[in-house]
This record gives sequence, structure tokens and C-alpha cells, in this order.
Amino acid sequence: MLSSKSVFTVGVMACLAGNLAGEGCRSASGPLLSQRIHTFEAREEFRLPALIRLGRENGLCFGIEEADNFNQRITLSLADIDARSAISAILGSTQDYDISVLHNVILIRDKRLRPPKYLSVRLPRFSIPRSTLVSAELNLWMTVEMYLDPSSKGFAGDRPPGDPTDQVGPFDLREQMVRGLLCRIVENSKGTTWISNPIESPVAPAFINGLWTFVLYRMQND
Repeated sequence: MLSSKSVFTVGVMACLAGNLAGEGCRSASGPLLSQRIHTFEAREEFRLPALIRLGRENGLCFGIEEADNFNQRITLSLADIDARSAISAILGSTQDYDISVLHNVILIRDKRLRPPKYLSVRLPRFSIPRSTLVSAELNLWMTVEMYLDPSSKGFAGDRPPGDPTDQVGPFDLREQMVRGLLCRIVENSKGTTWISNPIESPVAPAFINGLWTFVLYRMQND
């Protein structure tokens, strides 16, 4: 959990406030991790907001399995580098993280941490009509919570209005892992990063619930 990282959260908010338009998730003509990053700079910036900014500026969407080790400040300057190398430079390690691609979303897993068990849960069915990103994420969250605890009756989370034109789906998927479903939603969006642990302090713009955090690349009227 990131509950003790309030200054880190401020860094995320400042990073996102500067450029909300985003490019969405890039549909790569070649290997996604081989896509070229022309330039990228960070000056005393925390790792997570730097990574999210890299994604927003270059049409890269991420799925981050635990972000507890992303609270160090970095300074770097990159030019004409592939996406995998840029991500590794921001993370500061090539050995501690596993970087892969699932449904056009770049997955980042810290090998030193055990990912939440819910990511590997297979839902019998996830079926929704075409919906806003906000609604699709909410539906998936409630579906997972109900699967984990059928007695669940109330749901509370922190949600910005989002972009009503950011539509995803429809989906009718069976026996899919939650990890894959998160990536399916993100892949179809105009740009989002999911993080497998909730960030307790407010992060803007983001959806925050008891399981995960969705960081938005776009807001209404962007």
C-alpha cells in the first residue's frame, strides 16, 4: 500500500495536471516494447508519475502489479530509445522487474513482491454492453468483489467524471483472469494505466477502489 507516500501522491497529481489529453493506447505495427521513444526527460520526479507520463506522451498503457517500490525520485534524459529500455531506465533496474505485454498493455511486475491473488481469479463470465471507461471499470470491480465475497452488498470508491466519449466494449468473455480483463478494458480505452493496489490518498485523475487504481490519460472535454 502507498498510504505513507503523501508527497509521492502530490507528485503524481502534478505530473498528470500538465498534459491531460494523452494519445490513448497505441496499436503497434510491430512489437510494442520495441517502439521508439524520441525524447523523455525527468527532473527529480518520482518513478510512478514519470512512468505514467511516459505512457501518456507516447500512447503506452500499463498494468502495474504492485507499485510499492516506485516512490524514489529520478533524474534522467533519454533520446531515441526503445520502449523497454525507457521503462527499465525509469524503474532503475532490469533484474527486479518482469516486463511483458498482454492485450496491447505493458505489464510490469516487481519480482520481489507477490501480486494480489485476485489478479489470477478466473471469472465465469464478464459481460457488459458498450460502456464508458468509468462504467466498465466499475462493473468489473463489482463483479470481482461479488465473486470473492457473494455476501457483498455495498460498494464505495473514488471516481472522477471521466471522458464520456471514452467508450470500451462490448465484452462477453468467459473464464478469463481478472488481470486479462483489466487489460482488455485498458486496451480499448483512450489511455489508462491500472495499478493492482489502491492508492489511499487522492490521485487525480483516477478511479480508486478497494482492489485497484485506474489512472486516466484523458478527462472530459480534453
